[in-house]
Amino acid sequence: MRFFFVSFVQALVRAVTRPRALIAAACLPLIALAFTLLVPEAELTAPVRVGVAADPETEFAQLLTEYGGSVMTFCFTDLETIEKNVSLSRWDCGLVVPGDLPERLKALDTDGVITLVTGPGSTVYPIVREAASACLARLVSPYITEDYLRFAGIDYAPSGYEYPRVDVSLRTVGGGEADAAGYAESLWSRLLTAALAAAASVYMLLVSTDLGQRLAAEPGKLRGRLRAKTLVLAPQVIAFSLPMLAGSALAALILGDFAMIPGLAGLLALLAALSLILSRSRAVSGALPVLVPFAPLAAFLAALLPGRRLLLPLAGALLLLSLLLDIPRRKAKE
Repeated sequence: MRFFFVSFVQALVRAVTRPRALIAAACLPLIALAFTLLVPEAELTAPVRVGVAADPETEFAQLLTEYGGSVMTFCFTDLETIEKNVSLSRWDCGLVVPGDLPERLKALDTDGVITLVTGPGSTVYPIVREAASACLARLVSPYITEDYLRFAGIDYAPSGYEYPRVDVSLRTVGGGEADAAGYAESLWSRLLTAALAAAASVYMLLVSTDLGQRLAAEPGKLRGRLRAKTLVLAPQVIAFSLPMLAGSALAALILGDFAMIPGLAGLLALLAALSLILSRSRAVSGALPVLVPFAPLAAFLAALLPGRRLLLPLAGALLLLSLLLDIPRRKAKE
């Protein structure tokens, strides 16, 4: 226990006095600060603008406006204007509605009836697509009912009867109301978390290289009487991970988004556990600098994927693997 504590303190002193660790830790709040300057809060909370190539007086347009509420603003214009604004990221996306929509719905011709226009800045188009689908379902449901009754040979009400319409509301997987602005903000938060993860991955890769080379060059000084490499490397890795954890907390403080801290902490734990394995061999740790150009991209994509709850279990599995590698192998009898 004393060896662990002394090794941790010494490694922490080296971490906070090395320019590399300080620069890496400072990168995280700097990325967060740049994010706040490039993406103002007003842009995240403003209603999402969607272009619609349709007559605003039609029933479909009125239903679409009702579904938009306070989070989506539908701008009724022509296709050329939609393509221009969507390509410049002024509008999130666009909808192209044919002029003969009522006739096509009455004929139950709904295949490809509405065209969705997206661009490089489109983020909430899934909600817009679901809103348009909900409006179509509400409009076509009387004709579906009438067609079924006719097909089944059931007497149905005379022409002019108002059949009940399907009312489709937008909900999330958890059952809550779909919020387009919140969806866009969460996507920006995930992108920022991925950028921070990319910076942390490069730093931890370089830490693994240094520890592996030092373990091979000074085995007696670094290991003392311990034989298990995991117990030797663990305090070193934890100490060198703390600057990145502090940088993550400062980045969250700048953004005012403390919900991202558990995800970053879990990712750092996974990177630290991976460092325990990569630092064991001098040959492996010596080859790690080759992976530096690819590590940010891998970490960026991994942070965008769902399943952040798996980070800590994966870190625990890697730690267990490192401990298993410390078990001495028995030599075969000749």
